[in-house]
Amino acid sequence: MDLLRSHFHFSAEAEISIEVDPREIELDVLDHLRAEGFNRLSMGVQDFNKEVQRLVNREQDEAFIFDLLNHAREIGFTSTNIDLIYGLPKQTPESFAFTLQKVAELNPDRLSVFNYAHLPTLFAAQRKIKDADLPSAEQKLEILQETIGSLTTAGYQFIGMDHFARPDDELAVAQRHGVLHRNFQGYTTQGDTDLLGMGVSAISMMATATPRTKKSSSSTTSR
Repeated sequence: MDLLRSHFHFSAEAEISIEVDPREIELDVLDHLRAEGFNRLSMGVQDFNKEVQRLVNREQDEAFIFDLLNHAREIGFTSTNIDLIYGLPKQTPESFAFTLQKVAELNPDRLSVFNYAHLPTLFAAQRKIKDADLPSAEQKLEILQETIGSLTTAGYQFIGMDHFARPDDELAVAQRHGVLHRNFQGYTTQGDTDLLGMGVSAISMMATATPRTKKSSSSTTSR
């Protein structure tokens, strides 16, 4: 952040987001991130079911996730987001209902619920997942319908495709006013903003161009 601030002016109202893995962070790291200026937090949870977590090598402490989100609110993060994925091995409409119940208890400002793409030829880690363990297309559709119904009942506004937000969230407000936009990163209230991506595999969006940096860190550091 010091390096960025030495080259760019940050508005006092800047939205500075960071995504964290609840398996690889401690509570005091949130304090450091907040002190550095981060004010929006996103967390990849995927699923609260222990069997599903084990099959995708994503086992995590449920109580600690609650502690993280609560602590983020206490120290001044103004927006929190949870990522879920449906279509994972051994997921069923019944098991995902448990995850949705936990999410309602967490009460994040936003939710992203992504469809799992099984591409074992591209991602080596997915080759350990058995096709027989994956939910059928009919089950995935049922999970999605259940998700929309459950979250809207819990008070969330369905933004579209894979996003939900609290009614007072800026995405929900923009949707109601007809000024919501979408880019390659998802839904946004800022339709005409240039995006500058920095780092390995970063994607930028400027005017009519969408450039991307090198995927390999070695090719980037050698320049």
